[in-house]
Amino acid sequence: MATEELGPGIYRIDAIGLANRISVLAFSAADGWTLVDTGIGGSPKRIQAALSALEVHPAKLARIYLTHHHPDHVEGLPAMRAWAPTAEIITSEHEAEILRGNRPPDPSSNQVFRFLHRGAALRKARGRASGPDGRRGRPGGRVASGGHARAYARTHVFDLG
Repeated sequence: MATEELGPGIYRIDAIGLANRISVLAFSAADGWTLVDTGIGGSPKRIQAALSALEVHPAKLARIYLTHHHPDHVEGLPAMRAWAPTAEIITSEHEAEILRGNRPPDPSSNQVFRFLHRGAALRKARGRASGPDGRRGRPGGRVASGGHARAYARTHVFDLG
């Protein structure tokens, strides 16, 4: 398992056994730790082991930020949520609608990924979006979104209920 410190309190974690293929980020803040994305279905054990090695236990994981709904970013969410049930789940309103099953997944811009994901269905999540102030449906700030997702996402706390 590879964990690389990118800067003070910022870590890249290999989410699968192949180095630098699927990574998640973890960073510390005054109010706890944030995990960015959850990898594929088999990733949570690796992620949890890496976080534990950093002395990040479930109660210290304050939030999980999901950049977008592609399987290599969200399939590990159920197991990470079970491990850290008090962590806030944060994503954009657009992504929350897809994760709830209220909107179809966006097609990949990559032909190979479109072929591989044909017919695949995301696991639906029940919940609601609310802003950082706790009021339902209130958008938070704009944050940069990584990689092959929309350039910016308006963040929402995504309560899985």
